Amino acid sequence: MLLRCAGPLIAVGAGLIVVGGVLRHAWLVTMGAMLVLMATVHAMRCHVMRSRGAADPDGCSSNVPLPGAGGDRDEDSPGTG
Repeated sequence: MLLRCAGPLIAVGAGLIVVGGVLRHAWLVTMGAMLVLMATVHAMRCHVMRSRGAADPDGCSSNVPLPGAGGDRDEDSPGTG
């Protein structure tokens, strides 16, 4: 799940950490660590959303409205149509 949902961000973050370590550049290491952390949090959020039934079981996007979410937002937007 972690690699499927956040694999690209983890790969880029790990690459920044390695390059920053080789160049001894603290900013690159920090940004790489932040990307890895953000990707991990995203994957964990996806897991929670799927377990609540608020997301597609095969993906990471939330396409199932939560109870009490009010339905389609396009119908209520002012100035359309």
